[in-house]
Amino acid sequence: SRFDFLQDYTLKTLKLKLDKWSKFISAEENRILIQEFLDKAENTNLVISANSAGALSVAPEFPTSLKNKAVYFVKKDKATVTKDGIKTLLSYGDLSYAPLDQLSALVDDVRT
Repeated sequence: SRFDFLQDYTLKTLKLKLDKWSKFISAEENRILIQEFLDKAENTNLVISANSAGALSVAPEFPTSLKNKAVYFVKKDKATVTKDGIKTLLSYGDLSYAPLDQLSALVDDVRT
C-alpha cells in the first residue's frame, strides 16, 4: 500500500524499528496528515522526523530548523498519489541539519 512505501522508506532511512512506526501511525492525527498528503492534490509536502528517542512526528511543511533526523516526500506535480505512481510522483530523501539549503537544492532538482 501507499502507507507501506512511506513506512519502509522512513524506517530504513532513519534506521528505526517497526515498533516506532506502529506507535506513530496509531495516532489518528498522524494518519490523517499522511492520508491527506496522499489523497489531496494541493498537499504537496510531507516531512517525517524522529526525535533523539526515535519517536516519529509528521508535518506538512519543511521545518525552519531541524535538530533530529528526518525524511521528506514532495510531489512533483499537484496530484493524488496512487499506489502504482508513488515512486514516480514523489521526490523523497533524508533531511540534513540545514534544511533550507537542502530545500533550495531540492527545488532546483524538481524544476529540472
